[in-house]
Amino acid sequence: MGTSKQREIFQEIPTGQYMSPGPGISVIITAYNYAEFLPACIQSALNQDYPDDAFEVIVVNDGSSDFTTEVLKRFEGKIVQIDQSNQGQAVAFLTGINASSREIVAFLDPDDEWLPYKLRRCIPEFADPEVGMVQHQMKLYENGVATKRRLQQSLSRGWVRQDALTYRYQYMPTSALLFRKSILRKFLPAPAQMKTGGCDSYFAVLSALCCKIAAVDEALGIYNIHSRNAFFDNVTTESLVAQLHVVEEVFRRASELAASEKIALPPDFDRYQYAEYPVSRRIELARQSHRYLQIPSLILKYIRRYAVPEYGWGLPLLQNVARMTLRAFVPASFYKRARFELRREKV
Repeated sequence: MGTSKQREIFQEIPTGQYMSPGPGISVIITAYNYAEFLPACIQSALNQDYPDDAFEVIVVNDGSSDFTTEVLKRFEGKIVQIDQSNQGQAVAFLTGINASSREIVAFLDPDDEWLPYKLRRCIPEFADPEVGMVQHQMKLYENGVATKRRLQQSLSRGWVRQDALTYRYQYMPTSALLFRKSILRKFLPAPAQMKTGGCDSYFAVLSALCCKIAAVDEALGIYNIHSRNAFFDNVTTESLVAQLHVVEEVFRRASELAASEKIALPPDFDRYQYAEYPVSRRIELARQSHRYLQIPSLILKYIRRYAVPEYGWGLPLLQNVARMTLRAFVPASFYKRARFELRREKV
């Protein structure tokens, strides 16, 4: 969305000479009925302060029924356009990755934007051959208005294998992630059930098991919060089941990676299946199906199988149990907004 406040942010870019091209980059945008956001998204990718012949922009139109096709015509000759029937985000990402011709893959959601120096700032992090994923901070806009919030207060970096399946692992959403394609190939394809989201978690968690993570603390893009994304409680029974399937798939793939890559995972890593995220998804399912009697047993499993081993006995345990209990018994929209406000960045 080309708002005046967004344009002000883009005017903040530092000037300078092009860096040495380094590895080639494939920017992959998967689009499904987000036509109103797409022009600014694509233009922000094309506006990168990076040699034109060193990166390509691939847009996968995943069967959009809005005016996405008309938008893409404006960029004819500037992007690689792939049209396919609607198959969901995971399949669309795979289509884009298979079509890519460069060593580095950078994802960009169709409703987000990048600052023009994002690639120039992130690519040098891949000079370390052990780095397979780079992440960075994002500016948050809510319905076109700049906020002072952060999705993550800090970002994980280095070798974080022991934290990859826990809440200690702090990673960003899709538009703030870049990967070596050789790393992604280790665990493609992503589960096909990931139709509307979740690929960022799948890629980030499994990458952390087999490569070093680099992090840039600068905000190098705009993450748009609006009425059509997850921040506004757009949760369905179908999406909850798909999310739980992804959790199960991550653990299955983690076990396979541990065997093939000789990765030393925590011996009790399977307990993370009872961590806050998967248990909270199960609680949402119980609420939606009006099976409220299941909720106390879910919370007890969370405490016994995860919270006590993870936090020990003390205040952190009580805080997490209280949070899970609130999640279970207050309206979901109120809980989500309250927690987001509590995590507001201090200025």
